[in-house]
Amino acid sequence: MRNGPKVLVMLMILGLGASGCTYSRFTNLTPTRLPRDASGNYPVEMTWDSNNRNIVDDSVRAYVVVEKDFYPMTPTPVVEDRWEAMIPVRPGANYVNYHFKIDFKYRGLPNKRPNSDLSEPFVLQIVDDTFGRPFDPSTVD
Repeated sequence: MRNGPKVLVMLMILGLGASGCTYSRFTNLTPTRLPRDASGNYPVEMTWDSNNRNIVDDSVRAYVVVEKDFYPMTPTPVVEDRWEAMIPVRPGANYVNYHFKIDFKYRGLPNKRPNSDLSEPFVLQIVDDTFGRPFDPSTVD
């Protein structure tokens, strides 16, 4: 019975080694500053990468979360795991805080199980200048 705790620890270590390490990573592709838009809607984009092989591919749903509101994101047609959406920003606001959320299902025993992943928070600054707008030669003296 003296070897009982040692055997248990060895089995735990083997179990951890066999399961491997999984990761997921968000990459925010949205600029940190955008010019104020009269429509009040602003584009946000991100990629999400995970090496978890148990994720059910057609179950992945992406959202932008602004305060308590969830805005569905659309996968881009050309680049895999890249998502985009438009988010509303109230008139006169100089910034908006947001983060990304991914909902997915993974293969579990005995059935598929739901899970999700959250990004770190981000800030989009709304500026009142011509940053990002095309050059207009008529404005030059």
